[in-house]
Amino acid sequence: MKLRGLEALRAFMEGGSLNVAAELMNCTQPQVSRLLTALEEEVGFPLFDRKVRRLEPTDEARLIYQQVELALTELDEVTETANRLRMGLKTHVRVLAAPYALDALFVEPLRRLRDDYPQVTVGIDMRTRLEINPSLRRERFDLGVATLPLESDALDCAPLAQVPMVVVMSADHPLAARPHVTVHDMVGEPLVSNATNTLVRHVLQQCFDEIGARPDIRYQTPNGPVTCELAGRGFGLGLADGLVARSCLRPGAVMRLFYPVRTIPYVLFFPRCQTRSQATRTLAAYIHEEAARQITLSPFDAVTA
Repeated sequence: MKLRGLEALRAFMEGGSLNVAAELMNCTQPQVSRLLTALEEEVGFPLFDRKVRRLEPTDEARLIYQQVELALTELDEVTETANRLRMGLKTHVRVLAAPYALDALFVEPLRRLRDDYPQVTVGIDMRTRLEINPSLRRERFDLGVATLPLESDALDCAPLAQVPMVVVMSADHPLAARPHVTVHDMVGEPLVSNATNTLVRHVLQQCFDEIGARPDIRYQTPNGPVTCELAGRGFGLGLADGLVARSCLRPGAVMRLFYPVRTIPYVLFFPRCQTRSQATRTLAAYIHEEAARQITLSPFDAVTA
């Protein structure tokens, strides 16, 4: 199969139309159409159902695209590596982490890494833990940060921090005057909660089960940042990972330590069969230091104007 035809398939699948695919490939729509037709001839079966004025990818096309996307991503990385070497940039670190971790754990370490290695380049890929787990075997990265559990025997994991959980609320909420909030305080209060398959939601339910009460969940959200956003706007109390809350606390919101104290285990993880560069080891050390600093900050001080 010719490379250009595979690139046309990727562009069409990602763009959703011949017009967008042509823009992505910097060519004309008829050229993309011819490339896709030639690819079908090469594989020996239809990749598209041709309907009025549009193409609909077949199941076979979707299966092939999954492999094509992986292969072309590898080729893209080869090209990027060659470009960096051509420019004399030989130090590159690839990071895999949850979106909120960038602000909470990476900004200062990346600044320090830049001071140590002025020519360093960094690739940052943001994934939640639920997205990281199924994709680890096909990812290319040097180090990552995530919460446990991580279900892969291809990783070396190193403990990073036990992050206390907090309760997020609007600054004018009656419980905002307290240094901490207990599960008993949350009984009968409207709650904003993460989705049912998350660790935070599991802890919330477990704490209520222990005291024989039911949480009054008014709003269920996909993740911690959305929980913190709604809770901070006065929609209810939101139990949250302390790092998530600190990284996305909005103006007019506060967070308070949750009792009984529960923590979220964070780890640094590395590909097991890959040699770690000096820059990777340096960045990992700086992330350790930043995590230790973050968890010593008082939730009671995290009040935004």
